[in-house]
Amino acid sequence: MLFNFNNYQEILTDLEFNALKDNVESFLLQMNYVVKSIDIIVVNNNEILEINKKYLNHHFFTDVITFDYSNNKRVIESSLVISLEMIKSNADKFGTTEKIEFIRVVFHGILHLVGYKDKNKNEIKMMRKMEDVLLEKYMFHVKQQSSD
Repeated sequence: MLFNFNNYQEILTDLEFNALKDNVESFLLQMNYVVKSIDIIVVNNNEILEINKKYLNHHFFTDVITFDYSNNKRVIESSLVISLEMIKSNADKFGTTEKIEFIRVVFHGILHLVGYKDKNKNEIKMMRKMEDVLLEKYMFHVKQQSSD
């Protein structure tokens, strides 16, 4: 799996990055997807707002925008554009750490790639449930790796 995230060291340790990569890959394999590439691009609020306006015609801030470049429904080729400022704000708002919120947002983007949506209450509920499942697996993976 080609998992590009330049300068991840500003947000995650090597162990955390590897756990994230392993968990994303494991989840996508379980869902019968092949990963060509996933790029994670960290931006500020102004940049994500401009991207949101330009590509989605949305005039609001968001924490993540998922771009799917795949021609084949079972092959993932994507970019996740993430606002670090929104991550920090959401971490404060939801009483969690910036790292955990960042990981949650990555999982949120991945879930969009496999068909999860978040346009109505039921979709949001299912999306949150799956984020929690993936986050729990991630935390277990990190704990396991750090004890080795």
